[in-house]
Amino acid sequence: MDTLHADALKALGKLIQASGTNPRFFAFNPLSWTRSDFADLPHADTVPVQVIDLTTGQEVPSQRVKLDGKAYLRILARDVPPVGYKVFEVRQGEGKRFPDAATVAGNLLENQFYRIRVAERGAIVRLIDATRGEREFARAFGGRAINDLGPGTGTLEVEHAGPVSVTLKATAPAPLKHTTRITLVRDSRRIDIRNEIAQNFSDVQTWAFGFNLAGPDAWHEEVGALLRARLTPDGGHYAPSRARYDWLTLNHFADMTGSADAGGRAVGVTLSNADCYFMRLGNSTARKLDTATPQIAVLAGGRVGGDGRHGIRDQGGDAFFLQRFALQTHDAYDPAAAMRFALEHQNPLVAGTVTGGNAYPDRCFSLVSLSNPNVLLWALKPAEDGGQAGLIARVWNVAAAPADFLLQFTVPLASARQTTHLETDLGDVVLADDGLPFHLAPQQLKTFRLLPAPPK
Repeated sequence: MDTLHADALKALGKLIQASGTNPRFFAFNPLSWTRSDFADLPHADTVPVQVIDLTTGQEVPSQRVKLDGKAYLRILARDVPPVGYKVFEVRQGEGKRFPDAATVAGNLLENQFYRIRVAERGAIVRLIDATRGEREFARAFGGRAINDLGPGTGTLEVEHAGPVSVTLKATAPAPLKHTTRITLVRDSRRIDIRNEIAQNFSDVQTWAFGFNLAGPDAWHEEVGALLRARLTPDGGHYAPSRARYDWLTLNHFADMTGSADAGGRAVGVTLSNADCYFMRLGNSTARKLDTATPQIAVLAGGRVGGDGRHGIRDQGGDAFFLQRFALQTHDAYDPAAAMRFALEHQNPLVAGTVTGGNAYPDRCFSLVSLSNPNVLLWALKPAEDGGQAGLIARVWNVAAAPADFLLQFTVPLASARQTTHLETDLGDVVLADDGLPFHLAPQQLKTFRLLPAPPK
Protein backbone atom coordinates (compact mmCIF):
# COMPACT_ATOMS: atom_id res chain seq x y z
CA MET A 1 0.00 0.00 0.00
CA ASP A 2 2.81 2.44 0.86
CA THR A 3 4.47 1.71 -2.48
CA LEU A 4 1.21 2.28 -4.38
CA HIS A 5 0.66 5.55 -2.54
CA ALA A 6 4.19 6.76 -3.29
CA ASP A 7 3.84 5.77 -6.95
CA ALA A 8 0.56 7.70 -7.20
CA LEU A 9 2.18 10.82 -5.72
CA LYS A 10 5.00 10.67 -8.26
CA ALA A 11 2.57 10.06 -11.12
CA LEU A 12 0.41 13.07 -10.27
CA GLY A 13 3.49 15.26 -9.82
CA LYS A 14 4.57 14.35 -13.38
CA LEU A 15 1.19 15.41 -14.81
CA ILE A 16 1.01 18.95 -13.36
CA GLN A 17 2.48 21.78 -15.39
CA ALA A 18 5.55 23.45 -13.90
CA SER A 19 7.65 26.51 -14.64
CA GLY A 20 10.50 28.39 -13.03
CA THR A 21 13.29 27.02 -10.85
CA ASN A 22 11.72 27.15 -7.38
CA PRO A 23 10.47 23.87 -5.89
CA ARG A 24 6.71 23.36 -6.17
CA PHE A 25 4.41 20.88 -4.51
CA PHE A 26 0.72 20.11 -4.61
CA ALA A 27 -1.73 19.57 -1.76
CA PHE A 28 -4.33 17.03 -2.88
CA ASN A 29 -7.81 16.76 -1.34
CA PRO A 30 -9.40 13.30 -1.82
CA LEU A 31 -12.79 14.38 -0.43
CA SER A 32 -15.81 15.76 -2.28
CA TRP A 33 -15.94 19.26 -0.77
CA THR A 34 -13.60 22.24 -0.51
CA ARG A 35 -11.57 22.19 2.69
CA SER A 36 -8.70 23.90 4.52
CA ASP A 37 -6.16 21.92 6.52
CA PHE A 38 -2.44 21.39 7.03
CA ALA A 39 -0.25 19.52 4.55
CA ASP A 40 3.22 18.05 5.16
CA LEU A 41 5.91 17.98 2.48
CA PRO A 42 9.16 16.05 3.07
CA HIS A 43 11.73 18.86 3.28
CA ALA A 44 15.16 18.41 4.86
CA ASP A 45 16.58 21.84 3.88
CA THR A 46 17.04 24.15 6.88
CA VAL A 47 17.50 27.52 5.14
CA PRO A 48 14.73 30.09 5.74
CA VAL A 49 11.91 29.78 3.21
CA GLN A 50 8.49 31.18 2.46
CA VAL A 51 5.64 29.29 0.81
CA ILE A 52 3.36 30.91 -1.79
CA ASP A 53 -0.14 29.78 -2.76
CA LEU A 54 0.02 30.12 -6.56
CA THR A 55 -3.75 30.56 -6.89
CA THR A 56 -3.71 33.71 -4.72
CA GLY A 57 -0.07 34.81 -4.94
CA GLN A 58 -0.08 35.13 -1.14
CA GLU A 59 2.29 33.64 1.39
CA VAL A 60 0.79 30.95 3.63
CA PRO A 61 1.78 30.02 7.19
CA SER A 62 4.49 27.36 7.30
CA GLN A 63 6.72 25.67 9.86
CA ARG A 64 9.21 22.83 10.11
CA VAL A 65 8.19 19.67 11.96
CA LYS A 66 9.74 16.27 12.60
CA LEU A 67 7.48 13.24 12.31
CA ASP A 68 8.84 9.79 13.12
CA GLY A 69 12.38 11.16 12.75
CA LYS A 70 11.80 12.70 9.30
CA ALA A 71 11.80 16.43 8.50
CA TYR A 72 8.76 18.05 6.88
CA LEU A 73 7.60 21.49 5.86
CA ARG A 74 4.07 21.91 7.21
CA ILE A 75 1.83 24.50 5.58
CA LEU A 76 -1.73 25.72 5.98
CA ALA A 77 -3.48 24.99 2.67
CA ARG A 78 -6.72 26.92 2.41
CA ASP A 79 -9.68 26.14 0.14
CA VAL A 80 -8.30 23.06 -1.58
CA PRO A 81 -11.01 22.04 -4.10
CA PRO A 82 -12.88 18.70 -4.05
CA VAL A 83 -11.04 15.69 -5.49
CA GLY A 84 -8.42 18.17 -6.62
CA TYR A 85 -5.30 20.08 -5.70
CA LYS A 86 -3.63 23.41 -5.15
CA VAL A 87 0.00 24.12 -6.02
CA PHE A 88 2.43 25.90 -3.69
CA GLU A 89 5.90 27.26 -4.39
CA VAL A 90 8.81 27.27 -1.94
CA ARG A 91 10.99 30.37 -2.17
CA GLN A 92 14.18 31.02 -0.26
CA GLY A 93 14.33 33.88 2.22
CA GLU A 94 12.54 34.98 5.36
CA GLY A 95 8.83 35.49 4.89
CA LYS A 96 6.02 37.02 6.88
CA ARG A 97 5.92 36.25 10.59
CA PHE A 98 2.61 34.65 11.51
CA PRO A 99 1.63 34.19 15.15
CA ASP A 100 1.56 30.65 16.54
CA ALA A 101 -1.59 28.61 15.96
CA ALA A 102 -2.12 28.26 19.72
CA THR A 103 -0.49 29.16 23.02
CA VAL A 104 0.85 26.82 25.70
CA ALA A 105 1.23 27.71 29.37
CA GLY A 106 2.21 24.69 31.43
CA ASN A 107 -0.52 22.12 30.79
CA LEU A 108 -2.95 24.63 29.23
CA LEU A 109 -3.32 24.62 25.44
CA GLU A 110 -5.42 27.44 24.00
CA ASN A 111 -6.62 28.93 20.70
CA GLN A 112 -9.55 31.13 19.71
CA PHE A 113 -11.96 28.20 20.09
CA TYR A 114 -10.83 26.13 23.07
CA ARG A 115 -8.98 26.11 26.38
CA ILE A 116 -7.69 22.59 26.97
CA ARG A 117 -6.08 21.41 30.18
CA VAL A 118 -4.03 18.25 29.67
CA ALA A 119 -3.02 15.97 32.55
CA GLU A 120 0.50 14.56 32.60
CA ARG A 121 -0.90 11.15 31.61
CA GLY A 122 -2.31 12.67 28.37
CA ALA A 123 -5.96 12.92 29.41
CA ILE A 124 -7.94 16.10 28.68
CA VAL A 125 -9.35 17.11 32.06
CA ARG A 126 -10.77 20.48 30.97
CA LEU A 127 -12.31 21.31 27.59
CA ILE A 128 -13.77 24.80 27.56
CA ASP A 129 -15.41 26.16 24.42
CA ALA A 130 -14.75 29.90 24.30
CA THR A 131 -17.28 30.36 21.47
CA ARG A 132 -20.15 28.91 23.50
CA GLY A 133 -20.06 31.07 26.60
CA GLU A 134 -17.08 29.33 28.24
CA ARG A 135 -18.97 26.03 28.21
CA GLU A 136 -17.15 23.14 29.91
CA PHE A 137 -17.41 19.90 27.91
CA ALA A 138 -15.16 17.61 29.98
CA ARG A 139 -16.49 15.54 32.87
CA ALA A 140 -14.83 12.68 34.72
CA PHE A 141 -16.61 9.40 35.42
CA GLY A 142 -14.85 6.90 37.63
CA GLY A 143 -11.87 9.25 37.73
CA ARG A 144 -11.50 9.22 33.93
CA ALA A 145 -12.06 12.30 31.75
CA ILE A 146 -11.42 12.66 27.97
CA ASN A 147 -8.92 10.44 26.12
CA ASP A 148 -8.19 8.83 29.47
CA LEU A 149 -6.50 5.43 29.59
CA GLY A 150 -6.60 5.44 33.38
CA PRO A 151 -4.73 6.71 36.46
CA GLY A 152 -1.05 7.51 36.15
CA THR A 153 1.62 10.17 36.06
CA GLY A 154 3.84 11.37 33.28
CA THR A 155 5.58 14.34 31.71
CA LEU A 156 4.44 17.07 29.34
CA GLU A 157 6.43 18.94 26.71
CA VAL A 158 5.76 21.13 23.70
CA GLU A 159 6.79 19.06 20.70
CA HIS A 160 5.90 21.48 17.88
CA ALA A 161 4.91 25.13 18.02
CA GLY A 162 4.44 27.30 14.97
CA PRO A 163 1.94 29.26 12.90
CA VAL A 164 0.31 26.13 11.41
CA SER A 165 -0.04 23.87 14.45
CA VAL A 166 0.95 23.42 18.08
CA THR A 167 1.41 19.99 19.67
CA LEU A 168 1.56 19.17 23.37
CA LYS A 169 3.11 15.76 24.04
CA ALA A 170 2.49 13.62 27.13
CA THR A 171 4.62 10.57 27.99
CA ALA A 172 3.30 8.24 30.68
CA PRO A 173 4.28 4.80 32.03
CA ALA A 174 0.85 3.75 33.38
CA PRO A 175 -1.61 2.15 33.22
CA LEU A 176 0.22 1.17 30.02
CA LYS A 177 3.33 2.78 28.61
CA HIS A 178 1.95 5.34 26.16
CA THR A 179 2.51 8.66 24.42
CA THR A 180 -0.27 11.12 23.66
CA ARG A 181 -0.06 14.12 21.36
CA ILE A 182 -2.74 16.83 21.45
CA THR A 183 -2.59 19.15 18.41
CA LEU A 184 -4.45 22.35 17.53
CA VAL A 185 -4.35 23.56 13.91
CA ARG A 186 -4.59 27.20 12.90
CA ASP A 187 -8.18 28.44 12.41
CA SER A 188 -9.56 24.94 12.94
CA ARG A 189 -12.09 23.70 15.51
CA ARG A 190 -10.61 20.19 15.38
CA ILE A 191 -8.66 18.79 18.32
CA ASP A 192 -6.28 16.11 17.00
CA ILE A 193 -5.34 13.27 19.37
CA ARG A 194 -2.63 10.72 18.59
CA ASN A 195 -2.10 7.90 21.08
CA GLU A 196 0.71 5.35 20.91
CA ILE A 197 0.69 2.41 23.32
CA ALA A 198 4.20 0.97 23.53
CA GLN A 199 3.82 -2.32 25.39
CA ASN A 200 2.01 -5.62 25.13
CA PHE A 201 -1.02 -6.25 27.36
CA SER A 202 -3.57 -8.99 27.95
CA ASP A 203 -6.41 -7.36 29.91
CA VAL A 204 -9.20 -5.16 28.49
CA GLN A 205 -8.12 -1.53 28.10
CA THR A 206 -10.21 1.46 26.98
CA TRP A 207 -9.82 5.15 26.22
CA ALA A 208 -12.56 6.93 28.17
CA PHE A 209 -14.27 10.04 26.80
CA GLY A 210 -16.46 11.66 29.47
CA PHE A 211 -18.56 14.65 28.45
CA ASN A 212 -20.41 17.26 30.48
CA LEU A 213 -23.76 16.72 28.77
CA ALA A 214 -27.18 16.25 30.34
CA GLY A 215 -29.58 13.79 28.73
CA PRO A 216 -27.02 12.47 26.22
CA ASP A 217 -28.18 11.26 22.82
CA ALA A 218 -25.55 9.11 21.08
CA TRP A 219 -25.21 8.28 17.39
CA HIS A 220 -22.51 6.20 15.75
CA GLU A 221 -21.59 4.70 12.40
CA GLU A 222 -22.13 1.01 11.86
CA VAL A 223 -21.18 -0.57 8.52
CA GLY A 224 -22.87 1.74 6.02
CA ALA A 225 -25.46 3.03 8.49
CA LEU A 226 -25.79 5.76 11.12
CA LEU A 227 -27.44 4.39 14.26
CA ARG A 228 -29.05 6.01 17.26
CA ALA A 229 -27.79 4.17 20.31
CA ARG A 230 -31.16 3.65 21.99
CA LEU A 231 -33.67 0.84 22.08
CA THR A 232 -36.39 0.89 19.42
CA PRO A 233 -39.18 1.71 21.93
CA ASP A 234 -37.15 4.84 22.81
CA GLY A 235 -36.72 5.90 19.18
CA GLY A 236 -33.39 4.18 18.65
CA HIS A 237 -32.13 1.41 16.39
CA TYR A 238 -31.36 -1.37 18.91
CA ALA A 239 -33.70 -4.27 19.53
CA PRO A 240 -35.06 -4.48 23.10
CA SER A 241 -34.34 -8.21 23.35
CA ARG A 242 -32.01 -10.87 21.96
CA ALA A 243 -29.26 -8.31 21.53
CA ARG A 244 -25.91 -7.59 23.14
CA TYR A 245 -25.28 -4.02 24.30
CA ASP A 246 -21.86 -3.89 25.93
CA TRP A 247 -19.76 -3.26 22.78
CA LEU A 248 -21.11 -1.25 19.86
CA THR A 249 -19.41 -0.91 16.49
CA LEU A 250 -17.34 2.26 16.12
CA ASN A 251 -16.42 3.15 12.56
CA HIS A 252 -15.68 6.71 11.41
CA PHE A 253 -17.35 8.54 14.30
CA ALA A 254 -19.51 8.58 17.39
CA ASP A 255 -21.46 11.65 18.44
CA MET A 256 -23.00 12.64 21.75
CA THR A 257 -25.38 15.58 22.10
CA GLY A 258 -27.02 16.81 25.29
CA SER A 259 -30.65 17.77 25.76
CA ALA A 260 -31.61 21.36 24.93
CA ASP A 261 -31.10 23.98 27.63
CA ALA A 262 -33.69 26.51 28.83
CA GLY A 263 -32.98 28.61 25.75
CA GLY A 264 -33.67 25.68 23.44
CA ARG A 265 -30.02 25.21 22.49
CA ALA A 266 -28.45 21.77 22.36
CA VAL A 267 -24.69 21.20 22.26
CA GLY A 268 -22.57 18.12 21.77
CA VAL A 269 -19.26 16.60 20.72
CA THR A 270 -18.24 14.54 17.70
CA LEU A 271 -15.53 11.92 18.28
CA SER A 272 -13.66 10.90 15.13
CA ASN A 273 -12.04 7.47 15.25
CA ALA A 274 -9.30 6.38 12.86
CA ASP A 275 -8.03 3.06 14.23
CA CYS A 276 -10.32 1.39 16.77
CA TYR A 277 -13.37 -0.81 16.26
CA PHE A 278 -15.68 -0.91 19.28
CA MET A 279 -17.02 1.32 22.03
CA ARG A 280 -19.08 1.01 25.20
CA LEU A 281 -21.70 3.57 26.21
CA GLY A 282 -21.55 4.57 29.86
CA ASN A 283 -21.94 1.56 32.13
CA SER A 284 -23.53 -0.70 29.53
CA THR A 285 -23.42 -4.45 30.04
CA ALA A 286 -24.17 -7.31 27.68
CA ARG A 287 -27.84 -7.14 28.70
CA LYS A 288 -28.32 -3.43 29.44
CA LEU A 289 -27.71 -0.38 27.25
CA ASP A 290 -26.80 2.64 29.41
CA THR A 291 -28.03 5.76 27.59
CA ALA A 292 -27.93 8.05 30.65
CA THR A 293 -24.18 8.28 31.34
CA PRO A 294 -22.43 10.71 28.93
CA GLN A 295 -19.30 8.64 28.51
CA ILE A 296 -17.87 6.69 25.56
CA ALA A 297 -15.21 4.07 26.27
CA VAL A 298 -13.30 3.14 23.12
CA LEU A 299 -11.79 -0.32 23.16
CA ALA A 300 -8.00 -0.05 23.03
CA GLY A 301 -7.59 -3.82 23.12
CA GLY A 302 -8.30 -7.01 25.01
CA ARG A 303 -10.54 -10.06 24.80
CA VAL A 304 -14.17 -9.11 25.41
CA GLY A 305 -15.93 -12.40 24.61
CA GLY A 306 -17.11 -12.71 28.19
CA ASP A 307 -15.43 -15.94 29.23
CA GLY A 308 -11.81 -14.82 28.75
CA ARG A 309 -11.14 -17.62 26.27
CA HIS A 310 -12.27 -16.16 22.96
CA GLY A 311 -10.33 -13.66 20.88
CA ILE A 312 -6.63 -13.18 20.25
CA ARG A 313 -4.52 -13.86 23.35
CA ASP A 314 -2.10 -11.10 24.43
CA GLN A 315 -2.76 -8.98 21.30
CA GLY A 316 -0.94 -11.58 19.22
CA GLY A 317 2.32 -10.51 20.87
CA ASP A 318 2.22 -6.98 19.45
CA ALA A 319 3.79 -4.22 21.53
CA PHE A 320 2.89 -1.08 19.55
CA PHE A 321 -0.60 0.31 18.94
CA LEU A 322 -1.44 3.56 17.11
CA GLN A 323 -4.89 4.87 18.04
CA ARG A 324 -5.92 8.27 16.67
CA PHE A 325 -8.96 10.38 17.53
CA ALA A 326 -10.23 13.91 17.02
CA LEU A 327 -12.84 16.00 18.82
CA GLN A 328 -15.05 18.90 17.79
CA THR A 329 -17.86 20.58 19.71
CA HIS A 330 -21.07 21.56 17.94
CA ASP A 331 -24.66 22.71 18.38
CA ALA A 332 -27.47 20.30 17.41
CA TYR A 333 -26.38 16.96 15.95
CA ASP A 334 -25.88 17.08 12.19
CA PRO A 335 -25.01 13.68 10.67
CA ALA A 336 -23.46 15.14 7.51
CA ALA A 337 -21.31 17.58 9.50
CA ALA A 338 -20.20 14.78 11.83
CA MET A 339 -19.21 12.54 8.93
CA ARG A 340 -17.40 15.33 7.07
CA PHE A 341 -15.47 16.15 10.23
CA ALA A 342 -14.43 12.51 10.67
CA LEU A 343 -13.44 12.10 7.03
CA GLU A 344 -11.29 15.25 7.11
CA HIS A 345 -9.48 13.97 10.19
CA GLN A 346 -8.93 10.50 8.72
CA ASN A 347 -8.10 11.64 5.16
CA PRO A 348 -5.47 14.38 5.51
CA LEU A 349 -4.34 16.49 2.59
CA VAL A 350 -1.66 14.67 0.61
CA ALA A 351 1.44 16.60 -0.47
CA GLY A 352 3.67 15.68 -3.38
CA THR A 353 6.41 17.29 -5.47
CA VAL A 354 5.50 18.83 -8.83
CA THR A 355 8.02 17.59 -11.39
CA GLY A 356 6.26 18.84 -14.51
CA GLY A 357 3.93 17.66 -17.26
CA ASN A 358 1.14 18.81 -19.56
CA ALA A 359 -2.01 17.02 -18.39
CA TYR A 360 -3.15 19.31 -15.55
CA PRO A 361 -2.92 23.07 -14.86
CA ASP A 362 -0.08 24.56 -12.84
CA ARG A 363 -2.08 26.13 -10.01
CA CYS A 364 -5.38 24.43 -9.20
CA PHE A 365 -7.65 21.64 -10.43
CA SER A 366 -10.84 19.88 -9.31
CA LEU A 367 -12.25 16.72 -10.86
CA VAL A 368 -15.75 16.69 -9.35
CA SER A 369 -18.39 18.80 -7.64
CA LEU A 370 -21.45 17.70 -5.66
CA SER A 371 -24.39 20.06 -5.34
CA ASN A 372 -25.77 18.75 -2.01
CA PRO A 373 -23.57 18.90 1.13
CA ASN A 374 -25.55 16.03 2.70
CA VAL A 375 -24.47 13.72 -0.13
CA LEU A 376 -20.89 12.48 0.12
CA LEU A 377 -18.77 10.93 -2.60
CA TRP A 378 -17.94 7.70 -0.77
CA ALA A 379 -15.76 6.14 -3.45
CA LEU A 380 -14.32 7.08 -6.86
CA LYS A 381 -12.16 4.48 -8.58
CA PRO A 382 -11.57 2.55 -11.80
CA ALA A 383 -14.09 -0.24 -12.40
CA GLU A 384 -13.17 -3.70 -11.14
CA ASP A 385 -13.11 -4.86 -14.76
CA GLY A 386 -10.45 -2.26 -15.57
CA GLY A 387 -10.31 1.38 -16.57
CA GLN A 388 -11.84 0.63 -19.96
CA ALA A 389 -15.07 -0.28 -18.10
CA GLY A 390 -15.34 3.26 -16.72
CA LEU A 391 -15.14 4.95 -13.35
CA ILE A 392 -17.16 3.79 -10.36
CA ALA A 393 -18.70 6.51 -8.17
CA ARG A 394 -20.48 5.63 -4.93
CA VAL A 395 -22.52 8.30 -3.15
CA TRP A 396 -24.12 8.30 0.30
CA ASN A 397 -26.89 10.54 1.56
CA VAL A 398 -26.05 10.63 5.27
CA ALA A 399 -28.96 12.94 6.15
CA ALA A 400 -32.25 11.84 7.72
CA ALA A 401 -34.20 13.39 4.81
CA PRO A 402 -34.31 12.60 1.07
CA ALA A 403 -31.77 14.41 -1.09
CA ASP A 404 -31.51 15.43 -4.72
CA PHE A 405 -28.01 15.98 -6.05
CA LEU A 406 -26.00 16.69 -9.15
CA LEU A 407 -22.57 15.08 -9.51
CA GLN A 408 -20.54 16.98 -12.09
CA PHE A 409 -17.15 16.15 -13.58
CA THR A 410 -14.52 18.37 -15.15
CA VAL A 411 -14.02 15.58 -17.66
CA PRO A 412 -17.06 15.32 -20.02
CA LEU A 413 -19.15 12.18 -19.60
CA ALA A 414 -20.45 10.10 -22.50
CA SER A 415 -22.88 7.98 -20.47
CA ALA A 416 -23.70 6.71 -16.98
CA ARG A 417 -25.35 3.62 -15.53
CA GLN A 418 -26.58 2.72 -12.09
CA THR A 419 -24.99 -0.46 -10.77
CA THR A 420 -25.14 -2.67 -7.73
CA HIS A 421 -22.40 -2.18 -5.16
CA LEU A 422 -20.76 -5.21 -6.80
CA GLU A 423 -20.72 -3.22 -10.07
CA THR A 424 -23.39 -5.18 -11.94
CA ASP A 425 -25.18 -2.76 -14.30
CA LEU A 426 -28.83 -2.05 -13.48
CA GLY A 427 -29.75 0.50 -16.12
CA ASP A 428 -28.82 3.72 -17.91
CA VAL A 429 -28.97 7.11 -16.20
CA VAL A 430 -29.85 10.22 -18.21
CA LEU A 431 -27.15 12.89 -17.93
CA ALA A 432 -28.13 16.53 -17.49
CA ASP A 433 -26.35 19.85 -16.93
CA ASP A 434 -23.04 18.16 -17.78
CA GLY A 435 -23.42 15.80 -14.88
CA LEU A 436 -25.28 13.04 -13.11
CA PRO A 437 -28.56 14.08 -11.43
CA PHE A 438 -30.20 11.65 -9.02
CA HIS A 439 -32.40 11.21 -5.95
CA LEU A 440 -31.43 9.41 -2.73
CA ALA A 441 -33.63 8.29 0.13
CA PRO A 442 -32.51 9.03 3.71
CA GLN A 443 -29.15 7.30 4.45
CA GLN A 444 -29.19 5.63 1.03
CA LEU A 445 -26.05 4.52 -0.81
CA LYS A 446 -26.00 4.19 -4.59
CA THR A 447 -23.29 3.23 -7.08
CA PHE A 448 -22.81 4.41 -10.67
CA ARG A 449 -20.61 3.52 -13.62
CA LEU A 450 -19.38 6.64 -15.45
CA LEU A 451 -17.98 6.48 -18.97
CA PRO A 452 -15.92 9.56 -19.90
CA ALA A 453 -16.30 10.98 -23.39
CA PRO A 454 -13.38 10.18 -25.72
CA PRO A 455 -10.86 13.03 -26.09
CA LYS A 456 -11.43 15.30 -29.08
